[in-house]
Amino acid sequence: KKDFVVTVMGDINGDKVVDILDGVKIALAWNGQPGLTPQWNVAADINHDNFTDILDGVRIGLHWGENW
Repeated sequence: KKDFVVTVMGDINGDKVVDILDGVKIALAWNGQPGLTPQWNVAADINHDNFTDILDGVRIGLHWGENW
């Protein structure tokens, strides 16, 4: 059995808030692609296009400050 965490969009680190810590995760994964780059982080690929880029960063911005 695997556990998973449901979060708000943009909460990459799962701490229940979209903030600078999530922005740092995006920055560390920037230009990442699965199997092609060492910085790949599936959680940072918010739009699920197998590439971490500005489109993922924008999604964090749209949800900045959201929490639950």
